[in-house]
Amino acid sequence: MKRIKLLLIVLCIVCTLPFGKVHAKTNDTNPLEAWKHEAIITPSVDQLLPAGPIQISFKGLQDGQLSIDSYEVYVDGALVDTLPHKDKDIYKVEYYTTEVNVHTIQVIAISDDAFRLLSNQRSFAVSKKGLGIAKGVQPDDLKLSWYYNWDKEPSLPETSTLDYIPMIWSNYTGSETWLKEMSSTYHTVLGFNEPDLAVQANLSPKEAIAYQHHFTESGLRIGAPVVTWKPTESAWFLEYLEGIDMDEIDFIPIHVYFDWGDANMANLLFEVIDEAYEKWKKPIWVTEYSLAADWGGYRPGNFENESYTKEYMETTIRGMDERAYVERYAWFSFGINDQQGGATALYDEANGSLTNLGKFYKSLGNPKNSSAMTGDTYFTQIGYYKDLETWIEKSQQLKANDDYANYVNTSDFELILQEAISFTLEVEISEQVRIDDMCNRLQLAYKAVKKVDEPSENKPNKPSDDQESQKPNKDHSTSDIQDEINLPAIAKDDNVNAKSVSTADTTQFELYVGLMGCSMLLVGYILYKRKRELL
Repeated sequence: MKRIKLLLIVLCIVCTLPFGKVHAKTNDTNPLEAWKHEAIITPSVDQLLPAGPIQISFKGLQDGQLSIDSYEVYVDGALVDTLPHKDKDIYKVEYYTTEVNVHTIQVIAISDDAFRLLSNQRSFAVSKKGLGIAKGVQPDDLKLSWYYNWDKEPSLPETSTLDYIPMIWSNYTGSETWLKEMSSTYHTVLGFNEPDLAVQANLSPKEAIAYQHHFTESGLRIGAPVVTWKPTESAWFLEYLEGIDMDEIDFIPIHVYFDWGDANMANLLFEVIDEAYEKWKKPIWVTEYSLAADWGGYRPGNFENESYTKEYMETTIRGMDERAYVERYAWFSFGINDQQGGATALYDEANGSLTNLGKFYKSLGNPKNSSAMTGDTYFTQIGYYKDLETWIEKSQQLKANDDYANYVNTSDFELILQEAISFTLEVEISEQVRIDDMCNRLQLAYKAVKKVDEPSENKPNKPSDDQESQKPNKDHSTSDIQDEINLPAIAKDDNVNAKSVSTADTTQFELYVGLMGCSMLLVGYILYKRKRELL
């Protein structure tokens, strides 16, 4: 008796197995609509990014209904790249911009039959403003897009969204290994810090030249060593450039300090920037610039010149934002107790609180139209009608045949065809299942139409018993089971319909029926044997 109960339990389990997705288009999920909402991965929603190369990534459309040919990537409404569809999940594109503004990204998936499926439109912002932040310090929010710390490891908390730029401060032991290992983590690296100064990196041009291949072989975007004054007039920098290939340098960092600053002094900063760009045609990073003086003009607590300092800061930031070849800049914040530049500090290193000048820096260099960043934008779109239109055309051709009168099962076919013709062409892709259902119904009705054979004078002989036994059992044929549960068979000559049914799903159904049949036979056998034992 225990065996009977056990087999009954097994039978119940088999009968309640999930039937699975028998037909791809009857699944509740809508992969086309899902892709529209989830396609863009990076940048993240309303992310503030530093100027320069922008990394765009998006999901490929993996859907059996549409055969995708390619993807078009648009930034601010302009086509920036076209990628062929491949069998992979993630696609990547690099886009370059130094425009301090809010930008938009959108991807369009294009099918083999030219259907265009629009993704969500993602907004992101670009800024050039950054800061050199000493390790162990965490200033309050300054609306920065990037930072560095004269080191090769980040110092802000992992929760920070700021882009971190590592620096190989000097040619210390182990830096070569680091460059090899971290090339997959970072995109950019800063070169030696003031190697022409004994209290800084303190390297000769020859030492820097000998080290250069480590930078080049890293595959990272490389900033040249930054000298203490104009690179166009630096003997150290000019000798260094003679020993390397300029193509191995991606941008020129600059340091500029004055002992007085106002709106007019800003032009001297622009002169340093413009000369460097005109000479080497490389993007410029101003990684340190500020005001400091021995004569006491910016000593701690001396704010008599703060209005002029603000003029200088505002004018320089506006000018650097306007120059397309300036990728990034960072004000150098002296400690608030520094005797030469304490009055130009942006924050108190002890607690991170912003000074008046820091609050002013926070208000500058921010993207225009920042209020326009309100999350992703989604567009309504008419659904995919290509399959339905194909089956309407095929059905009309069948109906136009000269011998159409010799076909049976035409009444339901004609009703469904008329319904398909009248079906609205304004259903949005969010309701794609309605279009698919109409297409499936028309396919089934089309296949149900059969031609009646003409009567023949020479009737075929009745088949023998052996021939009868070799004929397939109609009651248990797969095709009839499909008809009973309203499953369309896979068309042998039509690629569109072949996409509608999954071979794996049909196999799952057949396995389900086989398991259920075997279980029932086994239970019957056990019951029969048990009855014999009782008798």
